[in-house]
Amino acid sequence: MCGISGIITSDIQDIKEPLLLMSEAIAHRGPDSDGIYITESVGLAHRRLSIVDLSANANQPMYSYDKRFVLVYNGEIYNFLELKKELNDYPYQSQSDTEIIIAAFLKWGTDSFSKFNGMFAFGLWDTVEKIFYLVRDRNGIKPVYYAKNKNQFLFSSEVRSLLASRLIPKKLSKNGILEYFQYQTVHAPNTLIEGVSLLEAGHFLRVKMKPELQVENMIYSSFTDSFKKDVNRKSDKEIKHDIYHLLQRSVERRLIADVPIGAFLSGGIDSSILVGLMAQFTNEPVNTFNVNFDESEFSEAHYAQLIARKFKTNHTEIRLRPEDFLSSLPDALAAIDHPSGDGPNTWIVSREVRNRGIKVAFSGLGGDELFAGYAHFKRAIIYHSR
Repeated sequence: MCGISGIITSDIQDIKEPLLLMSEAIAHRGPDSDGIYITESVGLAHRRLSIVDLSANANQPMYSYDKRFVLVYNGEIYNFLELKKELNDYPYQSQSDTEIIIAAFLKWGTDSFSKFNGMFAFGLWDTVEKIFYLVRDRNGIKPVYYAKNKNQFLFSSEVRSLLASRLIPKKLSKNGILEYFQYQTVHAPNTLIEGVSLLEAGHFLRVKMKPELQVENMIYSSFTDSFKKDVNRKSDKEIKHDIYHLLQRSVERRLIADVPIGAFLSGGIDSSILVGLMAQFTNEPVNTFNVNFDESEFSEAHYAQLIARKFKTNHTEIRLRPEDFLSSLPDALAAIDHPSGDGPNTWIVSREVRNRGIKVAFSGLGGDELFAGYAHFKRAIIYHSR
């Protein structure tokens, strides 16, 4: 992951100090390089975790070839190679997926957002029209938060960065707290901080400078659009074929990287399927990791070992004691920005894998939600059938 942050203001004032404070607050998101773009009214900052094109040519903020557009971006565009073939007249200066955003916007404008297949949040500044665009991917995988008052617009990958600017009041949202205790999360656009919003999935903001700061919230892709097609016309066999093909293509695209890639392997259905598909598209053994606790009755390490042997992976078993988990909780909670119920688990597993040199890891998270794997989905079907 990378980190982005910025300030847009209609007042002439010194924004460098708050911008640097915001950038420093998310330094952990991008240890490989950092950079800023700053004028009297616009400041953009970036913290980079290098995944594709490790050279300095891919550092950010990134400029268009004519210097009109300035981009800060967090995420990955998985279909950037296909888009690059369509946009082959752009004078690229790097091999990164970052530059494809600029090239696509130059050709298609805001219509380019729906052409990106990936997870992303980015800010794009038009130095000629004096318009700033803040964009989030259609599934809301990459977060980006923002706050606005009469004369200032701030955004960042994390809430802590906005608060670090000292321009946003540190005031809890009563509705946000209530929602968190109900669902162990706060749903976009709400957050736990009053006056701070989370940009919704498939949305973008258009921020204009004159005569005063104006912010338009617009939608470019709706998740529910995918349900409008009549899938009932397909047989079970056709649906299974489509799912398998989509999973294959999805895994293949996500394997494009210039750094080592691994996979969390719990031994369950979701992570096992991903590891099997990864093995199809790689010449080297897949790096798999199983994190389990030193309690045999709860361990799924045996199933992970079966999958690792079947697909001949480079398997690492990380065994933790309950006291290891408990001692890590303060660090996990300090690292989590906007809290969620299962955040510490993911943080601890990710830390262990990162300590072994892996920057990118596949995970089976989301499979139960997508394919209705939890018991409450079955209860919902029974409820709606009555």
